[in-house]
Amino acid sequence: MATGNVTVTTAANFVPELWSSYVIEATHANLVFGNLVDRRYEANIKRAGDTIHVPSLAAMTVGTKTAGNAVVFSVNTETMTNISVDTDSYVAIRIDNIAEVQSQEDLLKLYTNRAGYDLATTIDTAVANLVDTITNNVGTLAVSIIDDDLIRAVQYLDDANAARIDRSWVMSPATFGDLLKIDKFVRLDYVSPGGKTAVETAKLNHPIYGADVYVTTQVEGDNTNGHDNVFMQKECITLVMQQEPKTYTQFMIEYLSDAVVIEAIYGVKLMRADHGVWIKAK
Repeated sequence: MATGNVTVTTAANFVPELWSSYVIEATHANLVFGNLVDRRYEANIKRAGDTIHVPSLAAMTVGTKTAGNAVVFSVNTETMTNISVDTDSYVAIRIDNIAEVQSQEDLLKLYTNRAGYDLATTIDTAVANLVDTITNNVGTLAVSIIDDDLIRAVQYLDDANAARIDRSWVMSPATFGDLLKIDKFVRLDYVSPGGKTAVETAKLNHPIYGADVYVTTQVEGDNTNGHDNVFMQKECITLVMQQEPKTYTQFMIEYLSDAVVIEAIYGVKLMRADHGVWIKAK
């Protein structure tokens, strides 16, 4: 007969391993791009088609009438912008019935919710990836933004006669952090009517230079090489959702599994390049 104390080692068969009822889910980014761009063309393609042709209307020539001479008729050869709706993205999940039955979590609900978010992230990323194709730009990648960059960005849009409404700043957390270093956005003598500094209220999308500020990790880039932030009026980029994320479900009897597929059909296009500014910064 062995002698000694009962330890966690000798009593291991009596010590249970417990599973938490909570799940550590991957964090969610702030998805903003899809809601800040032009969505007006969706109605044209909800039923059928894979391309939207958007004709342009150029400015007309203004002449000066002189006595005794006929007017000169002007004519433009108009251009056209094509929006291809050619991306069919999906997330597919299949969960064995035994796994669903024996799990203490609702696996189907957990994975379906996650899949829906990941698909939405892919669409948001498709919009964000267009930022570095915008010609007008200010700043330097991986370098702190300065107030002159912001002012020049505003001027770019004003020079293009971009509407004053529906303008937005979309920044990485690192770039937004640099706003904290700009005096006019943090000093108490530059305060909003509510008594808060511009940066404090910007967290709630309070306008800076007339446009709301959105902070998201969806901005392309990283903290080492810099980020592709943007200042834009919504007509700069268009997103066409021919099919919003749609969920299909089926019990596959041959596999004794629940199958779920979430699908979206869409296209993105840089429509008015001069209505946006690529802000290179941290």
